[in-house]
Amino acid sequence: MTSNSLPHSGSIDLYACAAQVELKRGRATRDPVIQLGCHVATMQKSGVQMVQGILAAPSIPALALKELRARGLAFREIGAWPMRPRQRPSLPPLFD
Repeated sequence: MTSNSLPHSGSIDLYACAAQVELKRGRATRDPVIQLGCHVATMQKSGVQMVQGILAAPSIPALALKELRARGLAFREIGAWPMRPRQRPSLPPLFD
């Protein structure tokens, strides 16, 4: 399958053999639901036999979740990676 043969549905954040996954840092809203639905539809039209759409985010509002399920897509709650404290580079002093 070549990218030229696919209908354009936007860029895909992560493409996996088993699933189409949409990752969001923050709360998932209706827009990512629609985007993921477009990605899945594009893959199905291109001849991919089994496509599973998964939206992964820390949270999702009830209405967006309802639309996601109506489109046959799944939601997986993910947590944010812990932030490491920023370390300052150890530079020698300018003056002793």
